[in-house]
Amino acid sequence: MEKRLPRMTSDVELPISERDWPPTEQEIKAEPNPTRKAVLVAMRSLLIGEPVPKPVNRGKRSVVALANQSGVGRTRLVRGALSDLGDWMDRAVAKQDAVITPQEHEWNKKLNAMHERVLDAERRYKDARDKRDELQQVVQALAEQLQVSIKDRARLQGKLERLEMRSTRVPSANTRRS
Repeated sequence: MEKRLPRMTSDVELPISERDWPPTEQEIKAEPNPTRKAVLVAMRSLLIGEPVPKPVNRGKRSVVALANQSGVGRTRLVRGALSDLGDWMDRAVAKQDAVITPQEHEWNKKLNAMHERVLDAERRYKDARDKRDELQQVVQALAEQLQVSIKDRARLQGKLERLEMRSTRVPSANTRRS
């Protein structure tokens, strides 16, 4: 049976090395160091989705995603002064990913597959929008070229008509000699 650690309460504080849940609002507010506070905010965002994580993380919950979200170098979270927070993130993700029943395992697989389908659909939608915008620009350029061609044709048609009028008024060189 899995040993559950109690959640942090006001009278009992577990050291960071034993925590496996997202940081609470109180923990974030109590942190005096701005860099550590940024990492805690990012960790909370990645683990519970509030505020919404950056799109670059694409729903991933890892130390790399934590580094991206917080703007702190990955090395500092893995081997540096903030490695305790990187370890905390790993423990919290492992706890969230722990599968309890086969049914939950199947649900997680389906959820992950659906999440990948959503990401793929969003990518295809963006590609289609970009292609549509590109085609609209091409259509606009062709419409402008068509307008220029119509004006040129009308101008040339006018010249041709004027030349035909002159040629009918001016007798030809063969008719003058006779």
